[in-house]
Amino acid sequence: MPAYTLLDLGMPQGFNGSFASAINSRGDVAGFLYPSSGTPPRAFFWSHTTRKIDVIPAPADVTGINGMQATGVDDAGRVVGWFDSAEGGSRAFAWSSGAGLSLLGSKVTEAAYAVNSAGQVAGWTGAGFAGGQAAIWDSAGGEQDLGVLPGGDWSVAQAISRNGYVAGWASVSPRGPRHPFVWDPAVPNASDRMQDLMEGSTDEGRATGVNASQWVVGLTFASAGAPTTAFLWKPLSGGPVWQAVSGGFGSLTTGQQSAALGINNGGAIVGWAWPGGAVVWINGVVTYLNGALTADYGWVLNQASAVNDNGQIVGVGSVKGQMRAYLLDPGVVRPPTRTHYGGRVIRGQAGGPIIVIPPGPGPGPGPGPGPGPPPGPGPGPGPGAGLPGPPPGRRPPPDDQLALAAARTTYPAGRSARPDDVRRRADGPAARLYDLSS
Repeated sequence: MPAYTLLDLGMPQGFNGSFASAINSRGDVAGFLYPSSGTPPRAFFWSHTTRKIDVIPAPADVTGINGMQATGVDDAGRVVGWFDSAEGGSRAFAWSSGAGLSLLGSKVTEAAYAVNSAGQVAGWTGAGFAGGQAAIWDSAGGEQDLGVLPGGDWSVAQAISRNGYVAGWASVSPRGPRHPFVWDPAVPNASDRMQDLMEGSTDEGRATGVNASQWVVGLTFASAGAPTTAFLWKPLSGGPVWQAVSGGFGSLTTGQQSAALGINNGGAIVGWAWPGGAVVWINGVVTYLNGALTADYGWVLNQASAVNDNGQIVGVGSVKGQMRAYLLDPGVVRPPTRTHYGGRVIRGQAGGPIIVIPPGPGPGPGPGPGPGPPPGPGPGPGPGAGLPGPPPGRRPPPDDQLALAAARTTYPAGRSARPDDVRRRADGPAARLYDLSS
């Protein structure tokens, strides 16, 4: 694992909790804040140049905003997200410091969850919560509904790669079980572009990230409320074979829950495990980021939400009882600079890979919402759009790092996945589903 600098993104006056959802290639961060007054969350943008949080203003022509979250940011600093209002439903938005805030689409209920470097926005759109569909908006504002899986009646797009692959989840029967999918814009027949990654399984799942190689990550579970297991799905060459493979992508302690929430184009995967907190999988090796904090800095890293192609990781942790957004920056540790950081570098013990930089001067920690993050990368307004998050985190003791044993998930239904678990498909590329807990 590379050495990291951990940067606390700070806290504006009037707020007592922050959550980092997304990061672009420049190191700009999008997320949301919890007001000290207990009112609904507000969206934020953190600039890699100013190194401070800007609260995104609510639209002036909409009354009764009941919550606003930023869920994606592109390389130009354009932020996307969604807000609820007292006028009914939710609306997808885009915002930049130069252009301000604009609405995406025109339907009753919409939400934006991700944006790529080409300006394509992925999300959810519908006339109310019934019958909503995954959608993408292009840079010119055009909207394309992505459809649903056979037998299902709704879908949600959670992630989009730089070349237009879309990942999310969709029902496989009316308001029924949800399976992860990948949508390929290059498939000639539009009705065949959405592929069910768990076809035939009675288990459920969510796809939360996709990269330019069409690698998809997410989580699977037997039923609502059941323990979750992180997965990685890869397309393979060589014919119409769909294969589920367990093993080879890192180990977690038996009985742990886990979720993969993001992947970059180099294949690095981030998410969480419980017990344990934030994790990163790099070249098949899983690292508990809390275990890398070799001295007690007061931080617990609960979740890693996203990773960019430079290996920078954002997520949410807790310090002094307050939920805080953080940025892990790999490479050479920066010298302490009051202009940028307003504090000193706290060095770890010899060989400690994470060094903490405190935030600049501010109001200081207040009574926070507790050490655990909210559910997933933001509870979305769409049907089933919210992701299960980890329980309140703790730092795993050293023994947990040494006791890495195989764990199994049930896939397909009724038994554990095996390397020889092969099922034939009449369409679609060959692919593998890797259980990251094994």
